[in-house]
Amino acid sequence: MKRVVGSKWTRVNGVASVIAKVAEIILWLGVAWGVVGIVLLCVNRSAIVVDSDANRAYADSISVSGSFLDMSVYLGRGRMRDMVYYPLVALVVAAQLAVLVCFALVFHAIAGICLRLKEWECSRDRVEGPFGESIMRSFRFVGSCLVAIPVVSWVIVTICALLGASVSVGLGSVVFVMLGLLCWSLAHVFESGASMQHEMDGLV
Repeated sequence: MKRVVGSKWTRVNGVASVIAKVAEIILWLGVAWGVVGIVLLCVNRSAIVVDSDANRAYADSISVSGSFLDMSVYLGRGRMRDMVYYPLVALVVAAQLAVLVCFALVFHAIAGICLRLKEWECSRDRVEGPFGESIMRSFRFVGSCLVAIPVVSWVIVTICALLGASVSVGLGSVVFVMLGLLCWSLAHVFESGASMQHEMDGLV
């Protein structure tokens, strides 16, 4: 029975690591496309305009949305919000790139955790177990990134508001803070498990 359960979790961890790796690649491609888009916008800076809702700045086929996570920054200024406010565009782009980078790093760490668990299930005697230092570090790293995502977004939105922009902020990003705290708690649990395992190995 244990062998069947172990085989099942080996497959689950293998599939999870592949999904996380694919998501990481897509996110890094998104970061690269974001950088290319910014370069193209800078080249066509004189042609940048804002849409009627002032939530998107664009030039030709390249555009920047003022939305990230559950937050929105209105990129125009003036009485009709029809003038591009370049500092806001720069801040929003920085926030969007930071969010994408953090998510890519999170999925990279998750793929590593799942892969190490898969290797441990396949060869329990020769591979570091789930209470190893590397997995604990990965959980702490994931937790830090998940907490950083909304914190960075809130800071950027606050700066935009201080610059006179109209902003909209939701509460959905609090979920990332809770998930980050959960990852830190899991790292603490794994650390306690490692201490107990070390004590048992010493007794044996």
